[in-house]
Amino acid sequence: GNKAVFYNNYPGWEYNPDSKLRRISKETYKELTGNESMESSIHAGLECGYFSKKIENLDIVAFGPDIFDVHTVKEKLDIQSSENTFNLLITILKKLAD
Repeated sequence: GNKAVFYNNYPGWEYNPDSKLRRISKETYKELTGNESMESSIHAGLECGYFSKKIENLDIVAFGPDIFDVHTVKEKLDIQSSENTFNLLITILKKLAD
């Protein structure tokens, strides 16, 4: 007699091998850190999927700071990683503005 209700279903988005934003993001990460960035697919709810459904041909990347024990009472955010992520974002936006 029970019924299941599904909500908050985050849509995914397709990998774009020709992404200009991904290229700029990877180049900027290398410039700032001296390291290659890691690309991966994950199973997680991100707003990017909603934006890609609403805006045709939207170029999207997702990145963020290091977080641990997500969605638990022990969840932690690495402060230095947050600062690095902020600096990466600002530098990418400056390049896109040129």
